[in-house]
Amino acid sequence: MVRKLRKPTDTVHLKLRLEERLRRRLEKAAELHLFSMNREIIERLERSFADEDQATQFDELRRAITAQVNKLTQQFTELGEKDFKVIEECRAEGIDVMQVLREALNRTRSQS
Repeated sequence: MVRKLRKPTDTVHLKLRLEERLRRRLEKAAELHLFSMNREIIERLERSFADEDQATQFDELRRAITAQVNKLTQQFTELGEKDFKVIEECRAEGIDVMQVLREALNRTRSQS
């Protein structure tokens, strides 16, 4: 069977089976929204796909943010390790690191 190629904007007829209770819910919702049942079904399908797209975008954004936080955490950890090594080297040479920092802070304050 050869199917005719359709454009994405073409309207197609679709036959579907659903339980009576679901059909009744759709009918009540359509009446409430002043839609035809067809329009109610289309609106609900469009909304469900939009929600799905939004959830996918949220997950992608969450993964990107998590990756960035992990990268920054690693960089801060590496910087902290370097600072710790410098402090240890200063201590090994008998340098009072806190005194050096206080003096640097005082110099900075006096220059401002």
